[in-house]
Amino acid sequence: MDSTLYYFGLGCLVLALVAMASRVLFDRREIYKFPTLAAILGLAWVVPQAIAIESLRVNDYATEGFWLYVAACFVFIAIGFRIGRWAYDRRRELSPGLTLPDYDVDRLSLACLGLAAIGWTSLFLLRGMNLEELGSQWTGQAAFLVLLGKSSGLALCLSVLAYARTRSRAALVIAILVALPMLQTALVGVRRELLFDIVLLSVGVWLFAKNRFPPRAAIIAAALVGTIVINSAGNLRAYVSSGEGTLLSALTSTETYANFSYFERGEGEASELRQAQFDHWSVSQISSYQYGAGYWNGLVQLYVPAFIMGRDFKEGLKISNSYTENFGRGRNELYFHGSTRTGFADSYSNFGPLGVLAFLLIGYFFGFLYSNAIIGGLAGQFLYFSMLAEGLKAITHSTAEFLAALPFALILALVALQFAKVRDRRSRSAKSATRAPGVNGAGSLSR
Repeated sequence: MDSTLYYFGLGCLVLALVAMASRVLFDRREIYKFPTLAAILGLAWVVPQAIAIESLRVNDYATEGFWLYVAACFVFIAIGFRIGRWAYDRRRELSPGLTLPDYDVDRLSLACLGLAAIGWTSLFLLRGMNLEELGSQWTGQAAFLVLLGKSSGLALCLSVLAYARTRSRAALVIAILVALPMLQTALVGVRRELLFDIVLLSVGVWLFAKNRFPPRAAIIAAALVGTIVINSAGNLRAYVSSGEGTLLSALTSTETYANFSYFERGEGEASELRQAQFDHWSVSQISSYQYGAGYWNGLVQLYVPAFIMGRDFKEGLKISNSYTENFGRGRNELYFHGSTRTGFADSYSNFGPLGVLAFLLIGYFFGFLYSNAIIGGLAGQFLYFSMLAEGLKAITHSTAEFLAALPFALILALVALQFAKVRDRRSRSAKSATRAPGVNGAGSLSR
């Protein structure tokens, strides 16, 4: 292996992440942009794992282009985001008469309540299933219930947004009722993804709707605490489950920070990036890609119910290929079995180096939504923030998982918005309709 190219790629990754994340130090508005959040996540989560991997005495799965590919994924997110923003701005230029819709306050509250009910129902049904017995082989039913559970995040986002814009007490009550069980689950189980969702869908949405930006000191402090939560989740989870204290007491203890080392995580062999590196190496060994089979199989897994259509019919819709048949064979199957493999793994196993285009499309999607959000429309802000947390999971979990969940989340969000929309603009009243900041004179978010 050419170690020069290998370490060149690692250097490019660090430089790209620093350049993208440091923009928030000069402009606080950057904190709301998807590429900036992705870069901060990269510095907090990807780089420590990279350092841990490089500390291994023997790295059998190192390939020359792995770190360069990871760096390119982040760069293409930024490129796609810019193209998406340009596409939306161009669309508005070509449609000068385009107006922002109004939404009825009472209907917004009912929409929030409906989304919350779906989320609560899925949580209730999931608690009746023994998920531990499933391991990594989650059934389609369990996976679909988890997908339905995302309705809670949609409900929290829309209710906070509705309250920020209308001061509706009903929306505030719904937001609290949705946030409390989510917060309890996140704190007791030390669910780092859920913790991020709650902060983003409550504090983030509130500040954005009010055209405010968190202080730089708060951004830096949140990034530092988030780095510890992300990288010490196992230790924190053991601390909470043992009854020694709560997550809040752990994060306010100086011992937690004294025992944490950014450069010595001690899990280089079994980390998510290590497994992604193995996938990169494995694909290079068999010289075969999935060519989108992983994405198609993810859609089938979520949206084709076996208990209705039949297990044989469902499995028959899935695409078999040489990679999935050979993947994980031998001594590596038990070692890497069942863990998150990151979006760098599945995008590369599907399309090789062209897998960066999956991140280009994700960046484009969020760039388009962001430009819609900053003009002040409720729908644009709701869609952008409700999808934002899921978009970051395309990095930490899987691009296929994000793209498979996207149709359901979008349809559910659009149905809620359509239900709350005021049909007759002439009959709306100031009491029963919410206006975008750019329409009612409160001012739109600047770029």
